[in-house]
Amino acid sequence: MPDPPPRYCPNCTKFNQLLPREFTRSLETVPATVLEVPKTEASVVMKTLSRKSPLPSAMSHLKRVRRHDEKEGILEVVVGPKDCEVPFDDLEVRLFGVPKYPAFTREQFQEWNQVWPMVWRRPALERSDSALNKPSSARRKEILRMMEAAGRKKVIIVSPNGDVIAEAEADNKHPLKHACMVAISQVAAAATPLPAVHSGKRPRSPEESADGTRSDIEKSSYLCTGCSVYLSTEPCIMCAMALLHSRVAEVFFSSGAKCDGFGGFLDLDPPLHSGTAEGLGVVVNGLLNGFVQHMSASGVFESLKARLKSDEQCVEVSCDDYEVKPTPGIVYPPNRAEIGRAYWRYIHSRAPSVELPGGRSSTASSSKSRPTEMDWLTSLIEVYPCRHCADGFVDICCEMPPEVSSNDKYTLWWCKAHDAVNAELSKPMFGSRCSAKYLPAMREAARKGLTLDEYDSLIGSK
Repeated sequence: MPDPPPRYCPNCTKFNQLLPREFTRSLETVPATVLEVPKTEASVVMKTLSRKSPLPSAMSHLKRVRRHDEKEGILEVVVGPKDCEVPFDDLEVRLFGVPKYPAFTREQFQEWNQVWPMVWRRPALERSDSALNKPSSARRKEILRMMEAAGRKKVIIVSPNGDVIAEAEADNKHPLKHACMVAISQVAAAATPLPAVHSGKRPRSPEESADGTRSDIEKSSYLCTGCSVYLSTEPCIMCAMALLHSRVAEVFFSSGAKCDGFGGFLDLDPPLHSGTAEGLGVVVNGLLNGFVQHMSASGVFESLKARLKSDEQCVEVSCDDYEVKPTPGIVYPPNRAEIGRAYWRYIHSRAPSVELPGGRSSTASSSKSRPTEMDWLTSLIEVYPCRHCADGFVDICCEMPPEVSSNDKYTLWWCKAHDAVNAELSKPMFGSRCSAKYLPAMREAARKGLTLDEYDSLIGSK
């Protein structure tokens, strides 16, 4: 007699999201070589370290400088691992335990940042089980319905628009035809009615291009992008990798085993899986939200690193990394800090005139594509010459999302963002001048093309 189909109580079934061990591990520290540097010497020291001792990638989650807890006017600077070479003989050197790994949750960041200042950004994988555990959630009810439809043997694949595009059981006569593999094969067969995709230079015949089938295939990189998968038991390693390479968005299952693909052996190799947990699993290829999502999807960070091809950083404490001009009167190319500050000032002064909904420059009849806040912020990051400053600006955007409902709010947000940077650098801030009271002056500065320094003088004189 066959087993009865599973039933899931709509009120008591609990969703547990599978999370990598990186999301749950405790603080681990590793010895790092730290210098004690007077503030007056910070610029020279940082320039030397940037040139001779850039931080290794394993320590890129650390901020390089912090203020000394006990000594006034002294900064502590990470040189590198405990056995690194120190390019200074006249400064005090000691070992200090710093966080070994980057923080993947806000809770980790808040705890570990107390040990040594760190860089943290919202990770790609985010918790979604709390929303699904609300009994009133329509998404929860739909998931449970599909889980019951899958029963104990089937695998169901649902497209992003809610259509069932594959439904399969394992073929017990073939060792490789697990239910997941059969279901993915069904999707592939439905998506590729033609025997092969032509990739040569010969023009396609009308028959090959009929109904746009082949061109659609050529445009699509993966079979199950954004799809949801429902099954009773956790996929094995083979099926898990097939689902991963098909780019499914999420996988739901109700029972797992230590030797299966998502929470079992693959946990030994964290980059290959989405996480581990028990119970009804929710494996999500989580997308970043808002600004960080846009930056990641457009490849801005990778493009920036590829273009720089250098571990050079500006002076983290003051950003005063101007090179000495050896011959007065000779025009030298600007360095990274000069270019970065000039571009920051320019794009800030442009904020009042960017066309945004509700802004003074918006027109209902305008038919051309208007630049969005993402256009401006993306362009800032893409051309910013210093990776440290660019990453720091992304941190600010994560902590203080841009206000873009109107030009006035966007302009004020830029002013607050500038203050956040200056506070980090111990520089003078706009403070009370960053308010709606000075919006006319901000607009005037943008209209005349003034830099922020000139704008600061303008409103400071009123």
